[in-house]
Amino acid sequence: MKKVLVVLAVLGLCALGYSATANHVFWYNATTAAYGLTASPGPNLQGTLVVHEGKMASGGIAQHTGANYADFVFGSGLDDAQGRCAWFWSKELCDMAGTATSAKYRAEFRDGYSGSAFCNAGPIAVHRGVVDFQGNLDFWGSADAVDNAANWKDDANLIGSFMGFNIMDPEIKASDTLNFTAPAGRPSEIDASLLDGQFVELDCTPQVNWILQNTAAAGNPSGLSGQYAVVFLVTPGMGSTGKCNTYTSEDGVRSALGNDNPWTQDGNSGHLLLVGDLTSVEKSAAKVALNTVSLSQNTPNPFMPHTSIAYNTNGKSGSLKIFDATGRQVHTQSVNGKSSIEWNAGNNVSGIYMYRLTVGSQVISKKMILMK
Repeated sequence: MKKVLVVLAVLGLCALGYSATANHVFWYNATTAAYGLTASPGPNLQGTLVVHEGKMASGGIAQHTGANYADFVFGSGLDDAQGRCAWFWSKELCDMAGTATSAKYRAEFRDGYSGSAFCNAGPIAVHRGVVDFQGNLDFWGSADAVDNAANWKDDANLIGSFMGFNIMDPEIKASDTLNFTAPAGRPSEIDASLLDGQFVELDCTPQVNWILQNTAAAGNPSGLSGQYAVVFLVTPGMGSTGKCNTYTSEDGVRSALGNDNPWTQDGNSGHLLLVGDLTSVEKSAAKVALNTVSLSQNTPNPFMPHTSIAYNTNGKSGSLKIFDATGRQVHTQSVNGKSSIEWNAGNNVSGIYMYRLTVGSQVISKKMILMK
C-alpha cells in the first residue's frame, strides 16, 4: 500500500448509546490493515473519522449471463447489453439509527483495457435502491454469525441467487435513478493506467437514510429483517454505454490486471463514507484522527514488569522517554512512524512513571503505574 501514516486514536465508544455527528467510514479492516487513508492519489480522506470495520461485503452480478463478481462492477459497456449490477452490505450500518446528511459509496477504479472493457467512458443510468439482505445471511442463521473474514461474499455473491435478471425482483425500497458518467480507462493493455489511485463516488444518501430509519435500532417500522443492502442496478439496452470496475475484494486478494499500478495492494478499497448523526448498538468503533501525532496509554496498566507503549509520529523522527516519580530519566529511544515499544521495568521500583513522546514541537505525556 502506498501509505501516508495515519494516527489511530482508538476510543472505547460504549455499547447501546454511542451517538455523534461525525464523518463515518464503513471499511472492512481499514485501521487493522493500517491503510493510508489520507493518501492522494488514493482515498484522500481528511479530518476526524469514526471508522467501522466489521462485517460487510460487496460484489456484482451481470444480468446478461448471471455471472457473479467479487468486485463491485456496474454499467453495461459499449454494446449496452451487459447490465452489470453491484451491491454493498454492512452489518454495522444496519445496527444503527439516525440521519445521514451525505452518504457515498467509494472504491478505487480497476482500470482495464479495451479488450475486456472493464472501464468504458460513457453514461450509466443507475437504478439505485435498498433490498432486504437477510436471505443472503440465512446460511449462518443471523448477521452476527457471519464469518468476520468476509471472504464468503467472493465465493457466493449471494444476491445473484434472488436478483436473477429482473431488477425489480425482489422488491426494491427507496428506489430512484442516478445518472452517472463513467470516465475513460486506458485505451490498450500496454498503455499505462489512466485511473490508478482514483476513486469512484456513488451518492446513495436516500438509500442509506431509508436503512437507518428501518433498522432494529430504529424500531424496524418496515417490518422487514433489519439487514439491508444498497444496490446499484443497470438494465441492458437503456443507453448505458459506460462501465466501471473497482477493487473491492474484502478478503484482501488483488489479481493483477495488465498494466495496473493501483493505490490498493490488497484489493480492498470499497467503503461507505457517511456524514451524519447516528446512534449505534454496536459494541465499539475506532475514532481516527488524521495527520496528527499520537501516544497511546500503555497496556497493561498497572503492570509488572513488562508493558507496551504504542505511538505514531506521523512519519517524522521523534523520541520516547520514560521518567520516574523524581523526574529521573530511566529510558529513552528514537522512534519514527507507527509502532510500539516493549518496556521491561524489572530493574525499577514500584511507583508512578511518566512517559513522553516528542516530535518536533509536539510533546505528549502520559502516566503509568509499576506494581511489583
